[in-house]
Amino acid sequence: MGQPSGGGYVSIRRNAESTSAKFGYDKSTGYFGDKHPRSKPKTREIISNSPAKDARELFRQIAKGGVKEDIPGLKGQAVRLPEGTLVTLRLVTSSSGSPAVEINIKETIKGSKVRTQKIHFRKGE
Repeated sequence: MGQPSGGGYVSIRRNAESTSAKFGYDKSTGYFGDKHPRSKPKTREIISNSPAKDARELFRQIAKGGVKEDIPGLKGQAVRLPEGTLVTLRLVTSSSGSPAVEINIKETIKGSKVRTQKIHFRKGE
């Protein structure tokens, strides 16, 4: 992943704001997608025709500029951004079997509304 060319500062806020409307990022709340109907507010859901492909795409976009991190036992990928945010991708989760991207904010960055959240990608009907 590494630093982007041009030496620009990387942050979860900048990466989240640069994602397409496809992922339903809401700048006012700091969340992606919709609240999962049977879960906590931090569990989000995005309906997709290609859940694994879209989960990978979101992960690449919001983890841009981070450094890969090995986490023992994690069945997926992890990237830590310079400000400390950890972004993970698991193509199969234990709770629903769906792909999920998780954002774990170390500390709130001034001007950033991005929240800690788990985003499940579910196949559209």
